[in-house]
Amino acid sequence: NENEKETTPINALTDSYTGISEQNTADFGLSLEEDYDCEDSDDGIDYYQKGTLTKTYDDGSVERLEDSCYTDNLRLAEFYCNNGKMAFEILECDNSCEAGACVLSRR
Repeated sequence: NENEKETTPINALTDSYTGISEQNTADFGLSLEEDYDCEDSDDGIDYYQKGTLTKTYDDGSVERLEDSCYTDNLRLAEFYCNNGKMAFEILECDNSCEAGACVLSRR
């Protein structure tokens, strides 16, 4: 059906969306005012390595968000820390997206 939205690893975000804004924080159940420590296992933006962003809150609770491929196996949702807060960008990989990372060209 044309009107059905594609199921994605990060519900209902648009292709053009990058960064974090008040409008889209509801997709993660987040508030921009939350206080947490942010850590990214792939040290920031690395499209070719799957990473996990870890948010550790003052009360000791932990939330993890993994870099994820869309169901079309072309687009990647890349999570990273920006000034100590969660951010992400959505991009189209040059070749394909597999297991949470863009694939380098196969020669």
